[in-house]
Amino acid sequence: MADTTILWGSELSPFALKIRASLEHARVPFRDLPARGGWLENVRAGRTIEWAKLRRRALRFPSTSPR
Repeated sequence: MADTTILWGSELSPFALKIRASLEHARVPFRDLPARGGWLENVRAGRTIEWAKLRRRALRFPSTSPR
C-alpha cells in the first residue's frame, strides 16, 4: 500500500469524482478511502492526514479576505 496513490474524499464530491476518473483513465493504481478502506486502514490514513495538517504539510486553499 505504501507506493499506491490514496484518494481521500467523499463519494459525492465532484472534485473527488474528477480525480477518480482521471486516475482510472491514466491507469494509475489507487486506493479510494474512506469508502473502500477497512476500519484500521481508514484510521491510519486519517491520522496521517491530521498529522500533516499539524505539521503544515497538507495543501490548503489560501485564506480568503472579507473583500
